[in-house]
Amino acid sequence: MQGDGGLWPPGPRHPRLRSGEVHLWYGRLDDPGTGRDDPDASLSTDEIERAAAFGDPELRRRFRIGRQRLRALLGVYLGRPAGELRFEYGETGKPWLRDPLSDLRFNLSHSSEHLLIGVASGLELGVDVEEIRPIRRREAIARRVLSAEERMAISRYVGADREVAFLLRWTGKEALVKARGGGVATLLGSVEGGASAGPLDLSPALDAVDRAGEGNRCGSLAPSPGCVGAVAVCTDEPLLARRWRLDPHLPLSP
Repeated sequence: MQGDGGLWPPGPRHPRLRSGEVHLWYGRLDDPGTGRDDPDASLSTDEIERAAAFGDPELRRRFRIGRQRLRALLGVYLGRPAGELRFEYGETGKPWLRDPLSDLRFNLSHSSEHLLIGVASGLELGVDVEEIRPIRRREAIARRVLSAEERMAISRYVGADREVAFLLRWTGKEALVKARGGGVATLLGSVEGGASAGPLDLSPALDAVDRAGEGNRCGSLAPSPGCVGAVAVCTDEPLLARRWRLDPHLPLSP
């Protein structure tokens, strides 16, 4: 593995999406900040109910904080209080803003304490982040969701690099599936995407989001030493990725 994958730089206080851009925000759910005193601040009734359905207190905490940080960030883009935002959900659970006056699109993912949010204007997108860790039953999962060529490419790596190579492929596929709004379980095996079979480069740099099949673009990410991720956008047009660290103290009201 090359590079230490250092944290992305702090983001602007008033981000503005330009044509041909996708904005990516990385944060940690264990950073003290918004919602520390009120874990349900700004959340809707259905989000509070969804959080309560998690039997594991840690999963409950991560869901709540992730939704709070998402709401606070979208509120910055829209200039509106986080608690006023209303979401609707597709058949597979993908959320979007219930706002006919806004073309803002977004997606979020978290793994352990790692949080990744992607934002674009008028373009469907998906993001995925995974903590770098040993994957139980990795070979069985690979046979189910990866092509023979992808499995061969991953087999060229050894030790921890093989885990990273698998996660790069996995996150690329997950991001593409989420961008397209499909069901992960049924589509992963048929979606091509993720890192190439070349040397692993975990530097945090990502400028262009490359082609990943007809009508899609995908790029691999390394926002922190402990995780890898991916972004996918449903477009044929060139895209510029801007990457920032998410401020955990974003206000819930502009």
